[in-house]
Amino acid sequence: MENSKFFKKPSHVFLLAMLCCILWGSAAPFIKWGYQLFNIEGVPSILMFAGIRFALAGLLVILFGSFLQKKVGLTDTLVTS
Repeated sequence: MENSKFFKKPSHVFLLAMLCCILWGSAAPFIKWGYQLFNIEGVPSILMFAGIRFALAGLLVILFGSFLQKKVGLTDTLVTS
């Protein structure tokens, strides 16, 4: 199915919007749960935990994009200066 047809149906747009809201709203409780699970206290530990979360999220985005494009890696060309 083409994306243009998919996003023109109000029910599809509504369901995707609800999914985004659920994912966005669940972030804070899971972060607080992670603090308790890993006994994180103090600013340095909180910043390290945030850095690890963002690094893992970036890795997942790269893997998901590679999967969608059916190729491995970040780029097709070698950047030289």
